[in-house]
Amino acid sequence: MLYTDGIHYLAENGAGWLVDAIASYQGSKELQTESFKYFQFWNLKVTGKTAVLTCVEDSGMTPVITQEIELTDFPFDIDIWVENGVMILPSEH
Repeated sequence: MLYTDGIHYLAENGAGWLVDAIASYQGSKELQTESFKYFQFWNLKVTGKTAVLTCVEDSGMTPVITQEIELTDFPFDIDIWVENGVMILPSEH
């Protein structure tokens, strides 16, 4: 999977697991619809030492993927987009 400098920075500084998690879902049946081939909205919501990773088609929609992260030291919530097969931070769009 291709990714931008911002995603590379995350991966090299302790969040490789997050990049791997998103990449691992790319072949899943939930993401095989036409709309998910072009754009995916991923969000990591951190609460204390746990987190929930979700993927939605668009803002306000029900997640098609939800993964509970039982233990993390990731310090904040983050959005990551996958656009045409490239993982990016929204600020890099």
